[in-house]
Amino acid sequence: MGIAAPPFAQPAPVAPIGPADPFSAAAAAPQEKVVRLEFDDRLVADAEVGKTQTFKIAIIAAVVLVVGLMVGFFGGSTFENRKIFDRTVRDAQSIYTSINEASATITSAQRHINAMVTAAAGSEAEGRAPAVDYDAIAALRALQQPFNANAFTNKNYNAFSAETVHDLFQYLMNVTQLWHEFQALAASTLAEAAREELNRTAGELAESATTQYGALLMRGEGGVLAGSLVFLSPVDGGQPGQVLARPSRRGPGRNMTLFSFGDGQSIEEGAAPSFVMLIDNATSRGVLADQTGAFGRYLNDLRRIKPMVDQTVEIQGRLLTSISQALTEAGATVGPPPAE
Repeated sequence: MGIAAPPFAQPAPVAPIGPADPFSAAAAAPQEKVVRLEFDDRLVADAEVGKTQTFKIAIIAAVVLVVGLMVGFFGGSTFENRKIFDRTVRDAQSIYTSINEASATITSAQRHINAMVTAAAGSEAEGRAPAVDYDAIAALRALQQPFNANAFTNKNYNAFSAETVHDLFQYLMNVTQLWHEFQALAASTLAEAAREELNRTAGELAESATTQYGALLMRGEGGVLAGSLVFLSPVDGGQPGQVLARPSRRGPGRNMTLFSFGDGQSIEEGAAPSFVMLIDNATSRGVLADQTGAFGRYLNDLRRIKPMVDQTVEIQGRLLTSISQALTEAGATVGPPPAE
């Protein structure tokens, strides 16, 4: 009795061969096979959960990456901004320190100039004739210029208003110009020969302080009216409107009539002068002083320098106030920048 072969060893059934002519009979329809696939529900659920977790992790990783890039960007931007802010504060502190240290020198220069002006004006009540204060000039020359342009160049001015920046550069220009004026003033006054001429012409100017000047009127060719500068003084016992005109301070004079555009006051071409016009001494002071020699030129120098010194001291006060306020608003100390 033979042993039957196991099912997987048995030969597969042979399908019947159809007719050679496919049109002779319909081909047998293939038998449909149903394949059942069974899944473990728990395995499917675990697989789906794994995919969800992987997706979530990918999203979180992407978010972390983006946040990290943003933090790096803003962190770097904040670092650069902080560097600019720190430099702005340090530059403001440096500028404040330069001006604050210069203030004593500028104020000292103003004090010396004021002393010169007082001496040059003299005082009739105190019996002081106009004079040159040589000691004040020497002290002025000895002052060192407190800073140069390098103190304010290559600075960040973002902490300052436009008015403060304008004041700052006006202050710098004034100081530079003033120290040039101080040296020139000393050179024109302190030499012995210069002192002799100054003292002599100062005496003449003292006399001219009470002198009345006039213009002797003449009509030249073509009808042009011109005036010749003369010294005027009252005429003893003369008629109203008459003055004594002299071409020099102590020279001989002639009686003249004050010109007032009145009737009969015609000035004919080529005629001898007989009318004189008063000169306003107050508004002509600069021109008249220049005609008095060395001391007159010295007075004109003082008239130019003193307003500039006063303006510089005024600007200096505004700068110290405005820069101090800017530093306070920035939360920084008012004073020198800290050591690096």
